[in-house]
Amino acid sequence: MKTIFDSVTKEEILRRLNLITTDSIGLFGVMSPSQMLHHLTMANQIALGEIILPDKSRFLSRTFFWWMTLYNMRPSIKKLKKKPLRTFRQMDIVRNKLEVESFEKEKEFFLQKLNQLLNTNSFPLKHPLYGRMNKTQWGRWIYVHCDYHFVQFGV
Repeated sequence: MKTIFDSVTKEEILRRLNLITTDSIGLFGVMSPSQMLHHLTMANQIALGEIILPDKSRFLSRTFFWWMTLYNMRPSIKKLKKKPLRTFRQMDIVRNKLEVESFEKEKEFFLQKLNQLLNTNSFPLKHPLYGRMNKTQWGRWIYVHCDYHFVQFGV
């Protein structure tokens, strides 16, 4: 299973990130590339314990949905076009009309937080949806979350 803590996987993420431009168009969802990078940065801040969301974990999310996420199982692009997956209200860039910086600035912020994650051993004990997670699981989740949004933009 891919994890952001593996150097080959990290390089894959960086290569795919560099394929996204300010003009990239999402295959599903409504975020712009800058908004998507801001969202990913916020997710990395959750993994760093800098953003704390309320615990919304339930038995189903800690078991079945976590298993699906762990194995990177997601609906097809066709299904996601009809109904994209929802995020936490606090993480919803579009619905909350959160201000974002330029694409290049957002990319810089994302890379800063990603590097910070790669150099820490201190992770929150719980994910707000999936419950208890260790460093290995956080690394897996970070990869899967980036992969989902990079697929969103066709890379």
